[in-house]
Amino acid sequence: MSAYQSVTTLKRFVITGTSGTGKTALVNELRSIGTECFEEAGRKILTSGSELAKKDADVFVREMLSQSLSDYQAASPTGITIFDRGIPDTIAYAFRFGVPLTEFEEASRTYRYEDLVFVTPPWSEIFQNDEVRTAPFEVYVRFHDLILETYGELGYKLLEIPKLPVHERVEFVQSYI
Repeated sequence: MSAYQSVTTLKRFVITGTSGTGKTALVNELRSIGTECFEEAGRKILTSGSELAKKDADVFVREMLSQSLSDYQAASPTGITIFDRGIPDTIAYAFRFGVPLTEFEEASRTYRYEDLVFVTPPWSEIFQNDEVRTAPFEVYVRFHDLILETYGELGYKLLEIPKLPVHERVEFVQSYI
């Protein structure tokens, strides 16, 4: 059995999209009703006080990959797991910051998620800058396109989550998993 076949039976789903689209609120709500969820690796790294990762894009993206792989491997072998971003997101980040892509692409091919990937679209009405999200909304919209292109090139089917209140977004996701 190949690595791809062995992991696709584990029901690992990704919710992706650019920053400020409601991913974290959605994942937190799913967690509150008992779904196993992992928080976004990049935000975890940037809020943990890793000063080198904040200053060096190469270090940041590699730490993001390491955290994403650790989360992937820590997921329950049974049941459903939701990830706030997946390993393929590290490809988009590496490309964005000019970091060589090879190890990120290899990890994304080796550690697969369910073919259906949920996408939270850019949503200016809920977008807010914070200590991690400092660029203008338009920058994040461009990055969103890069994320979608990355998942598409890896053969994932992208499903946009409607711009609805969080509880309705939860119901939407649950109807597919």
